Amino acid sequence: MALNAALTFSMYSPIAAVAPDNGMALKCKREEKRFEFLNLEEHYRQKVYPHKYIFSDEVNYFYRLPHLEVCIVYQHLSRCFSHNDHINSLLNDLKLEYNHVVAIKHKPYSPRVFFFLCKSDVIRVGITHRLTQFTAEHPEFWEVFL
Repeated sequence: MALNAALTFSMYSPIAAVAPDNGMALKCKREEKRFEFLNLEEHYRQKVYPHKYIFSDEVNYFYRLPHLEVCIVYQHLSRCFSHNDHINSLLNDLKLEYNHVVAIKHKPYSPRVFFFLCKSDVIRVGITHRLTQFTAEHPEFWEVFL
């Protein structure tokens, strides 16, 4: 199975980046302005092209790797509600699960964001500092979300 091969490959790495075509498998809850994170076992068959997504339990498998310090997760932004609201909703929910999370959004073209799920606040602070410096140099292209 591809997931097992990816986890084995990443076993001793301090950083893992997962970037499926569409990002995390989500269900829009428009009225609540939030998303439901879909898991592999219950929701795999609900997606037309499930291989284009990473499911919540798969993200968790990477995050729990013993040597991992940061898991970077790509997300394509949907039209469910505004992109910034989309990012803030996911960021808040990811912080509940993973505590130390920061995001960077690519602005001008294809709507996308990268979430950095950090194992400690020290790592989150360091990444936030570097991302903030980077976005200060390229503000027309990138934006940090804390």
